[in-house]
Amino acid sequence: VWDDELAEKAQRWSNQCIAGHDSKFDRNTTRWSWVGQNFAGIKSVELGFTRWFEEYNNYNIYLPNCTSVCGHYTQVSTYISLVHLVVCSQCKN
Repeated sequence: VWDDELAEKAQRWSNQCIAGHDSKFDRNTTRWSWVGQNFAGIKSVELGFTRWFEEYNNYNIYLPNCTSVCGHYTQVSTYISLVHLVVCSQCKN
């Protein structure tokens, strides 16, 4: 599912080059009342996804719960995630 409003908000946040997440309320759109967000402040999009995926080691699919950080992994891997956007900005730092 593609959402233009969500894509615009995500790109606008990324372009500010602020390390970290924006307010969860700033991500909500007319279509979506709750939007999660993964952030990776590194030079490679591929490495960002790799690090998020590696969190599967901390996820117990049978319970299901996390033994350590695994929210990035579950955000991009579960059936609950309906929209995936990747936005990038080149920042000085």
